[in-house]
Amino acid sequence: QDNPNDSIDLAFSFEFLEMARVISGLPHSSLQETWRANALNVLKIGQGDTVKIGGRQIGGKTSRKTIPVDSRIRAVSRLMAIEDPSEIKGVSVQDLQNLEFGDYKIPEKRIDQEALKTIAGVSAMCLSQFPTTLEEDLKWLNENDPASGSSDLEAASSNMILAVKFRAAKKRSLARVMEVANQEIKSLQ
Repeated sequence: QDNPNDSIDLAFSFEFLEMARVISGLPHSSLQETWRANALNVLKIGQGDTVKIGGRQIGGKTSRKTIPVDSRIRAVSRLMAIEDPSEIKGVSVQDLQNLEFGDYKIPEKRIDQEALKTIAGVSAMCLSQFPTTLEEDLKWLNENDPASGSSDLEAASSNMILAVKFRAAKKRSLARVMEVANQEIKSLQ
């Protein structure tokens, strides 16, 4: 079952977001410039802070097309995509956090496209940390879950079945973030 409320807690890391940009084919971005550092202070986000990805919308406005990530991740991903502050003249840091992707107030589509690619990259990196794929977990559950009627109870304890179900739910949530981000990227082209 897909749980729309399921999310993943991550320790925020600038390096992790930078790696997500790189695996998404985006150029290096520095958050060291004064204007970006000031924006990060406004967002109240720093290394090691807990952020959520997946589940329902966390922070900011909610709509059918909102990407389910902590709104601070949305803002930092946008900050990393901005090449010059003049690209967002008249847009506040709170706007970067709260505006939906594709909002007309963000004048450069490229900013949101890169931010979405970064978010998809974060999801892909998280998925790569699991020892199995979602498909492998679902196959294993199908073969070992008593609810499916094909269980070998000696092979799988109820705790193991619960653990694999939990892991599969986390993977579904991350996959959903990637799917929504990729759909939104296409809609911005």
